[in-house]
Amino acid sequence: YDVQTCTLKFGSWGFGSTEIDLQNKSDSADLSAYEPSGEWELLSTDAIRHSIMYNCCTEPYIDVTYYINIKRKPLYYTFNVILPCMFIVIISPFSFLVPPGCGERIQLSTTLFLSLTVYMLFVAEQLPVQSEDVPLVGEQNI
Repeated sequence: YDVQTCTLKFGSWGFGSTEIDLQNKSDSADLSAYEPSGEWELLSTDAIRHSIMYNCCTEPYIDVTYYINIKRKPLYYTFNVILPCMFIVIISPFSFLVPPGCGERIQLSTTLFLSLTVYMLFVAEQLPVQSEDVPLVGEQNI
């Protein structure tokens, strides 16, 4: 499952280091008010102070950047995405064991097709919209 790094950058574009000199108290974020999430696990936080000198200016500009590393907890996706997909894949070959003239063969195939359609609608609703990469769930179903 995925690990994300969220970057929060705090600084001023209007005032240089002589007017605003940002300092971080420690090398990580204060987690005293942190509320644990059911979807994400907090791995680490880092705080880094940058002093950047731009070509236009005579003094550096200061910013403090926080890097928050989080990891998605897999339980929800395992039960609601992966297990239904595995169930549909395991049941699909059984439609070939039903005799060709039997009406239940068409009924089973139609049910599997509708189940796969509902499953794909659910997965499409859960995943973020983006065109950069194909999600791992999409790669396995194609």
